[in-house]
Amino acid sequence: MFDKGKEVFTPIEIRTLNDLQVATDDVFDIYLDKDETLWVSFMGSGLIYANLHKTKFQSIPKTPDNNGNTSYAYWTSLWDKDGNFWHGSSTNGLFMLNAKGQILKQFRHKPGMPNSLPDDWITSLLQDNDGRIWVGTQKGLAWMNPKQIGVFHQVLPEDKADLFIIGLCQLKSNATILVQPMGLEFAW
Repeated sequence: MFDKGKEVFTPIEIRTLNDLQVATDDVFDIYLDKDETLWVSFMGSGLIYANLHKTKFQSIPKTPDNNGNTSYAYWTSLWDKDGNFWHGSSTNGLFMLNAKGQILKQFRHKPGMPNSLPDDWITSLLQDNDGRIWVGTQKGLAWMNPKQIGVFHQVLPEDKADLFIIGLCQLKSNATILVQPMGLEFAW
């Protein structure tokens, strides 16, 4: 944590309530919510969270993948304007959580179902100026109207059958920038 007065960084000691072993050098994403709860996702150790004024982190439970294996592979986070907390994983799709870290809903890719996610590896999340939740995956892009939770609209340009999305951001003009392994692209 950065102390502006002293202009120094102070390490945050990561201790969990259930003594989960966390590899602190594998931090993949962090998010600080409006209540000063810090959410930290790790490459293989899962998702933990704690209020910055408390001393111990709590962990989100492992989730089963298509093969019945459990995983802590959370990659990206988004707190939407309606107070929902979204987490994307590398094997288990998209999760909607409450502020206590309880999983409320899970969304997966369903082959042959056009209103499902393009893939279960969620690489990026964005809520646009119109309130839509955009979900970037390793095999495409989809968006969802928060008033129709679970109904995804896949965006797959014909010239990009497997559109690997690394990142998403929206400009004030409402144009969206897609980050892909080969560079940046403006869309929509």
